[in-house]
Amino acid sequence: MPYTQPSIWLTALTFVLLIGLASCARQPSLESPVVLDQVTDVSFDREVLKSSIPVLVVMTANWCPNCARAKPSLQEMSERLQGKVHVREVDAERNRFLAEKYDVHQYPTYLIFDAGTLQERFVGDEGVDRVREIFNR
Repeated sequence: MPYTQPSIWLTALTFVLLIGLASCARQPSLESPVVLDQVTDVSFDREVLKSSIPVLVVMTANWCPNCARAKPSLQEMSERLQGKVHVREVDAERNRFLAEKYDVHQYPTYLIFDAGTLQERFVGDEGVDRVREIFNR
């Protein structure tokens, strides 16, 4: 049976819809391939509050595109300042105690600790630049 014009359009439309549905199922993850040293509710006291050098803590969420964009700069900063400043990441959604304790509601939130005390706090995209300014002094 020969294809009529309406059946060709129906076949094409069905094909386009199937391709569209398949691509929706393969949405890219927002997680950055860059992995910073992680701190949790359990390890925070030891890794941050008792650190002998300043610690930059970045509170993030896996779904946060700003967090993913900031990670390469933070990784570079961590490598450049090695031995002078620790750079640590906290997944705020998995570590709710810390997120609540430090009143984190936006991501990324940057917390700078020195001698166990919170010294500075920045929120959002400009946080990386402000942190860079502080540690380049």
